[in-house]
Parts: sequence; structure tokens; C-alpha cells
Amino acid sequence: MSIALVGLSFRTAPVALREQVTRTYAALEPSFAAPNGEMVVLSTCNRFEVYVADDQPSPEAALERARAMFGAGMLAAPDTLCGEDGEIIAGCSRRELSLADRKREPLRAVVEPDCAARDALVPHLYSYTGEAVASHLFAVAAGLDSMVVGEAQILGQVGDALQHALAQGTAGRQLSMLFRYAISAGRRARNETSIGHGSGSVSHAAVALARQTLGDLATRRVLLIGAGKMAEIAAHTLAEHAVGAVRVLNRDAERAAAVAATIGGDWCGWEQLPDALAWADVVITSTGAPHTLIHAQTVAELLPQRESRSLLIIDLAVPRDVDRAVGDLPGVQLADIDDLYAAIETGLQQREEAVPAARRVVAQEVARYAARMAALDVAPTIADLREHAEQIRAGEVQKALRKLGALSPQEQRAVEALSVAIVNKLLHGPTVELKRHAADTRFTQTTRTLFGLEPDVE
Repeated sequence: MSIALVGLSFRTAPVALREQVTRTYAALEPSFAAPNGEMVVLSTCNRFEVYVADDQPSPEAALERARAMFGAGMLAAPDTLCGEDGEIIAGCSRRELSLADRKREPLRAVVEPDCAARDALVPHLYSYTGEAVASHLFAVAAGLDSMVVGEAQILGQVGDALQHALAQGTAGRQLSMLFRYAISAGRRARNETSIGHGSGSVSHAAVALARQTLGDLATRRVLLIGAGKMAEIAAHTLAEHAVGAVRVLNRDAERAAAVAATIGGDWCGWEQLPDALAWADVVITSTGAPHTLIHAQTVAELLPQRESRSLLIIDLAVPRDVDRAVGDLPGVQLADIDDLYAAIETGLQQREEAVPAARRVVAQEVARYAARMAALDVAPTIADLREHAEQIRAGEVQKALRKLGALSPQEQRAVEALSVAIVNKLLHGPTVELKRHAADTRFTQTTRTLFGLEPDVE
């Protein structure tokens, strides 16, 4: 089985393209499956990556199947796929896309060949096969490929991606092992180096941007829209900086109240969005909504209530929660996740200095993973070799026993034990060498040829 990865990230694609791919995948996820192997999708605000373990022995086959995920359907117009009411063009609502009621047939209508769309996406993609996949994923889990070096949230997102694939039935032995080793690498990097010390998340960077833009936040009012992990981190970071007041707004009132309670803040329901926007000096939004939540008209209508107070909106969501036109309104500043680069210039020295040590940890874990995978690959040959030897041993013992005539049970056991000992001693050397050269497929195949084993189809 071969492993491959195709993806795009903040390093290769702007947020507009990333959100389009993410949004489309969210709408079409039930139509994507892994009938010939395994698949895990790692989708975050900064990256969208498809990991595939293919039944075909060729890495090119696995790579081609991963690339197929980025066909024309991944660049279908978001408004065509999913409007604000959650409707999809094939007449299939978002509710109908639940695991309990997948409607694959209508969705196929939107995944039509579109060469222009594919050509627009290809320059932004990167791909890896074999051990390079592990090197990339382990670095991602360790926070070495994050917008904020060493950020902690990505490790949980790697774990969530695996758990989601396991629940969907698309992750098997190969990708489960890959992702579990990646999680181990991420944990080791954080435990053994200072790569994760200090603030290391996009939420921290958002608060840093607010302080850079507005100065002291002690008299400022901050509205958090969304109550997920990003909002939690932002809430605690704001509390550390003694912000004037924090209000959490979310569709799930209980969840909003829970996040607000951790910092002694306030909360409100979704129907209070206009009043909350009029109240706030800073808005940090990080929901998982597939469509725009804050429109320019909504903000424009409440500006008179603000009495000329400026408003900073930081949109951490992908797809983005805020209409781009909001940033053109007087007195409103709008930043999205790509704009946070400017806020990540300071405070990173300690983590930057830990990068070489973290990379060494990642390299060690990649080597450990590669050795484990190689051992798994050579295991069938070792098993075949021992089975082949056992068949010869058993046959020759039976011949010898017939020629020796009547032997006592004790004598027969002695002959059996002698033959087993001879075979084990003869196979010890080849077995050790097979394990030592497990990564060398030519050595394995030569061993199979020398001992007359059946060809290894893998």
C-alpha cells in the first residue's frame, strides 16, 4: 500500500481560495469516499490536505487519487453550492448531508469536469509521497509549519482529523498509524523543546493585533463570535491582558455561557448580534459557518449607534464570517487570518530558537515511523519464509520417521525437536537481515527469490 498527500496552505494559497475549497468540501463531503483504500482530510483555517493510502503498490496511483479530490468540484462557486439558507443546488439541504442520511446521487451533479477551475487550483497545490508524507505531517503536528510557530491548536486538529476519518470509516491501519505517530511527534516536540512555550496560536495573534491597533485594552469591549477552541483561547488571552469587558455570542447559548463563565464574561444569543456589534470595540469571529454571517448592510445600519467609535473586526474563520465590504465602511477596520502575519513579528524568539531542536525530534519520529512501516512491509516475507521452511521440515521428518520404523513417543518428540531447532537456527540469520534491511525492497525480493517463495504482489 502506498501513501500520498495533496494539499494547499497559507504558504501556497490566499485565504479566498482556501475558504472556497473548505466550504465546498464541507458541502460535498458525503460524495467523497475512499473505495480503493484509505483517506483522511486535515482541514483547518490555514490548510486543506488530503492524505491517501492506496491499495495500489505504486506511489503515483496514490498521488493521483489524492489529486482527484481537488477536481473541479473543489472550486465550484460557493454561492451556487450553498446559500445563506443552507440550500444546495441539487435540492439537498445541509441537514440532509448528515451521516445518517447521505444523499450522494444529487451531489454528483455539482462535481462536473471544469478544466479552467482545475487549472486555477493546481499552481497552489503541493504533494508528497512515501516517507515525505510523514516528514510533512509530523512537522505540521509539531507546529513547525504553522502561521504562528509552535501553535498548540494544530496538534488537536490532527487528532480530530483522524477521529473523524475513523468515524467515517475512511481511515484504516496505514493512515491511523501515520497520524498516531504524528501526534506522538507533536507531543514530543512540545515536551522536549520550547517550541510551544509562550503564546502560540492564531487566537493569541488576534489579541496581539488588537493591542497593536488599539493599544491598552483595559477600557475596550471585545465581542467573541463563536464558542469553539479558538474562541476559548482568545477569551483566556483577553483575560490575561485585563480587557475591559468580554461578551461571547454563539448560536448555542449554553456553549456561549460556558465559555464566558471561564473568564467571568457575559454572553448573548444570536438574535442579539446587531446590538452586540454596536456595543463592541473589537470583534473576533471564529465560527464554523459555511456562509457569511456579518454583512456590510448590517454593520452600516448600526454605525450611527456607535457615535463615531472605531470598530476593529478580526475574522479568524475559514470560510470567512465577514463580508469583505465591511472593511470599506467608515471607522471600521477588517482583518482576516492572512493579515495576522503582521501581528506575528514579535514574541517568537524563544520558539524560533527551538525550531532546530524540534526538527531533530521530528526527524527521529519519522525514522521511528519508517522503521515500523518497513517492519510491517517485511513481515509477510518473514512469515512466508518460516512457513516454507516449516513445510519442508515437516515433510522431511515424516519421511525420516517412516524409515526409522517404530519409535517411542519420546524418540519421535526428540526428532521433531531436533528438526525445529535446526530450522530456527538456519532462519535466524536471514530473519535478522530482513529486518535490518526492511526498507530495501530489493533485498526483500532477492530473499524471496533465493528461497523460492511466491512473488510478493506488494
